[in-house]
Amino acid sequence: MIEKLQIDYHEESDTLWLGNGLSTPVGCDVGENVTVFFDMEETQPNAVMIEHAAEILLPILQAATQANEATKEGSVKPAKSST
Repeated sequence: MIEKLQIDYHEESDTLWLGNGLSTPVGCDVGENVTVFFDMEETQPNAVMIEHAAEILLPILQAATQANEATKEGSVKPAKSST
C-alpha cells in the first residue's frame, strides 16, 4: 500500500519521477524511456521514472481530452469499466 506518493518533474530533462518514498536501488527498463525501480529484494516496485515525459504523456492527455469532449457532445459513448 502506498502511504506517500512523491512526484517530481524536471523540466530541463523532461523527466517525471513517481515514487513511494522507499529505497529504490534496483532499476529495470520496462519500455523505451520508462524505468521501474524496485527494493533490494527486487520484489516491490517503489518508483517509476519516465524520460521524455511530455513527449510521451501529452499525446495521451490530448487524446483523453478529445474523447471526453466527444463524450460530452454525445458523439461517443463512455467506455464501461472492466473493474
